[in-house]
Amino acid sequence: MPTTDGLVGGTQIPVPAGEEKEKLTDPLVEALLSLSAFYIKDSLDAKLQNLTGTSSDACPNDSKHRHTFDPLEPRGVEVKLLLPSLFVFWNTVSTWQEQTQFYAIRTRFIEMMYVFNELPSYSEMERRSGLFNAVDTAMFKMGVHQVRRDFAIDSSPLGTWINTSLTPGSPNFVSWEWMGGYPGRFGIDEGPRAERRFAKKSGRDFPALKGRWKAEERVALQTLLDPEDLTMDIPFDIYANDGEGCETVLVREGLLTKPDGTGEL
Repeated sequence: MPTTDGLVGGTQIPVPAGEEKEKLTDPLVEALLSLSAFYIKDSLDAKLQNLTGTSSDACPNDSKHRHTFDPLEPRGVEVKLLLPSLFVFWNTVSTWQEQTQFYAIRTRFIEMMYVFNELPSYSEMERRSGLFNAVDTAMFKMGVHQVRRDFAIDSSPLGTWINTSLTPGSPNFVSWEWMGGYPGRFGIDEGPRAERRFAKKSGRDFPALKGRWKAEERVALQTLLDPEDLTMDIPFDIYANDGEGCETVLVREGLLTKPDGTGEL
């Protein structure tokens, strides 16, 4: 039977032990967080320098502003939201589909929410009214251009294809497309119905853009690994006759050699 190797997209199974207290990561989510933060900064930082009163850095590069958890997940502790904040997380059902005899595809929808500062006046709200249009457009570009000469994840050289960083030496490609976003309001720790705000009577909330990517991760199906699955060299003989009942004559002897793996994708 075909067996899968330990790499699905960028996820290694079993998970390497790593260092003590090292973060247990979702490589795809981490990559999308890093790349989307780059695109947001690349799109907005220059403009925000001229919009005083709110952050001039569209997405500060630290763990207090970039997050890989669902902010609407129920929890027993209060969290202070530092703005701007970018959340990238997975909270939907994954699906699998075999594409060929060599690989299958795992599909996931990865959620994103970007929360920005707000100054309490109508004029300032008007001044920043195009903010989320710029972010949504940047996310669309991010799905189209998956290689940037001025960006790389982890410690890879600038311009490294993200698949090369996520799946080194493996054909387990990863791809994504922006499915769209929509602007709204958000206040952390509000619960799963925060968008509609039925029960909320007080407290601060902030403008936010919510959206998602459709991401696909390839998993290679390894064959010819188990002894009972190995294809050996196969000898063959070719016989022929004239179709008139004459004796069958051996025409050729040959050998079909076993595959060496060079033809596999």
